[in-house]
Amino acid sequence: MFCRFTLLFQAAVLACMLSNIAHASGTVTISVIQNDPVDAVGFRIIKEAYRRIGMTALASPLPSKRAIAAADSGSNDGDAIRAEGMEIQYPHLLRVPEPVMSIDTYAFTTQAEGLEIKGWNSLRGHQVCIRQGIFLQEAKTNQLLVSHVVTIADAIRMLIAGRCDVATLSKWAWLEIAEMHAGNIRQLQPALASNRMYHYLNIRNAHLLAPLAQALQQMKADGTMTILENKDKEVIEAAMTSYSRQKVSQARSSFKAD
Repeated sequence: MFCRFTLLFQAAVLACMLSNIAHASGTVTISVIQNDPVDAVGFRIIKEAYRRIGMTALASPLPSKRAIAAADSGSNDGDAIRAEGMEIQYPHLLRVPEPVMSIDTYAFTTQAEGLEIKGWNSLRGHQVCIRQGIFLQEAKTNQLLVSHVVTIADAIRMLIAGRCDVATLSKWAWLEIAEMHAGNIRQLQPALASNRMYHYLNIRNAHLLAPLAQALQQMKADGTMTILENKDKEVIEAAMTSYSRQKVSQARSSFKAD
């Protein structure tokens, strides 16, 4: 009986060691939305936060819904950035309480006139393109005429083809617009919404909540967060006024989640 108990105990210890081998090496795998420059910027910020607590963050690029599902299931250790409230829909996720960044969402269109933006309700009566798996936008447009697309490029193609009147995107969409030489597309003002974005952890990593929140607070205080957020400013401004492929290719290389 004693030998059997000892073998069971040893097996349990070994299983625990194997399940935590990644953490023992100080490495976590974080879901990021593939081909998404916003998520790439968010990942750059949280990667620095992990570095400050002595850990290495690796990016796992996936489509939006698969990305957050992987973090919730535990296949990945967390999700790079999402809006507040994802923990309600995904009960195995914990939100790091310090925001990573803020994202403004705009209406993009090819129409020269006839659209006046005063919040989401001003899009009623128009065909709206939104990206699949961007849950905040899905919630805000569930009473509108909506077409779902996978990527920013898909949304731009839909605009050009006249298959939607408006696409709801962030300013980072200008990188794709310029690279595609997409033509006469306008970003309407003001923004439809401004939302704070947060890092999420799988529940097994609850012990990292406080250290990461502290690291993000330090990054905000010492200016690192502002530097990382504004790294793209000149590139986006160039993309808004020029369709120079050289500038955009330089920009996109700087936004890869590594």
